[in-house]
Amino acid sequence: MQTVYKDFWIRIIGSLVGSQVVDFMGRLESFFNKITSGFYYADLLSGFIIAFILWKMVRRFTILLDTKYDWLQHTFLHCTAASLLSPVTSALQSLWLNKYAQGPLEFVWRKLAYYNFKKNMTDKEIIAAK
Repeated sequence: MQTVYKDFWIRIIGSLVGSQVVDFMGRLESFFNKITSGFYYADLLSGFIIAFILWKMVRRFTILLDTKYDWLQHTFLHCTAASLLSPVTSALQSLWLNKYAQGPLEFVWRKLAYYNFKKNMTDKEIIAAK
């Protein structure tokens, strides 16, 4: 039996909120200062894509476990596999995505932001953006 989770909008909103939270960790800027910067949207977009892909991978793993091991018949095995393998696969996928996918996404977005926002930037910021 195929399990269907109707959670598309929850994944969209959750990925966006997760990307926002991660982007604000360790930053001293206020929210309004950040949203006026074009680079904020680059970080938000790349973080959203990575969070959405990770959420989708965990969802696929959960559906695979649901089809192989029924909750009622194999409760302990299902819980153990989900609690051990899901974080491990998420961590590995996250490391891979941060290393290989975030760079090109930010490069493209920063180039677009450079052309759109360069009139508001100082010379020092323009040189740093190149």
